[in-house]
Amino acid sequence: SEIDFWGLISSFYSRRIKRIFPALLSCLIISSVVLCFFNESPEYEIKSAITSVFGLSNIYFIKISMDYFSQTAEINPFMHTWSLGVEEQFYFLFPLIFWFSGFGANKKFSEKKLFIRIASLAFVSLIGFIFLFQNSQTLTYFFMPTRFWEIATGCLIFILFQKRKSIEEFIGKVPPIFILILIIGVMYLPMAWARASTVAVVILSAILIVSIKKGTISYVFFANPKIVYIGLISYSLY
Repeated sequence: SEIDFWGLISSFYSRRIKRIFPALLSCLIISSVVLCFFNESPEYEIKSAITSVFGLSNIYFIKISMDYFSQTAEINPFMHTWSLGVEEQFYFLFPLIFWFSGFGANKKFSEKKLFIRIASLAFVSLIGFIFLFQNSQTLTYFFMPTRFWEIATGCLIFILFQKRKSIEEFIGKVPPIFILILIIGVMYLPMAWARASTVAVVILSAILIVSIKKGTISYVFFANPKIVYIGLISYSLY
């Protein structure tokens, strides 16, 4: 059925505000209060908290050239909000791409247009990630345009396997446990391999999602209500 643009936007953002902000604000308030007891000069940390409310902490970390793996980062309780900034900035862009492809209005060839546009932006994002990583790891790590390809992968999988069942069936022959072992193995590669590891984990995760089929042991495990519940509250836990 057709939906109007403002209906799409209001529904899209209301669901994400309800999911994100209660947990975020609780984390920021409690952590800020505790932080003030242990840190005499929490200037950078408090600024991190404030910018994270607006989904801009990742930009702030780029501005101050913060290295996620540095010792300074380890004592910042709001360092993890960088990913939320990337996610929220993606949320501002994706509904526009979705709508103007005609997908929301069920227009002819809308799936193809949406796939091409997302795939094109993801390709540019991936190229940017690969080439910028060598010269500016901080920018590459925190910047939404160089992270776009990772989030967009899920969208591409959804669209592609709506029509290409043969590809889905082919990938479905790969044992999920084998892919899971590969993902865990990649995570133990040295930091010098970080760029290749990131690409590999995203690709393997996409394959894992497609390979899980009803009736298999992996499906029973991942579809378990307790596992699903953990997935639903994963953001709050994080």
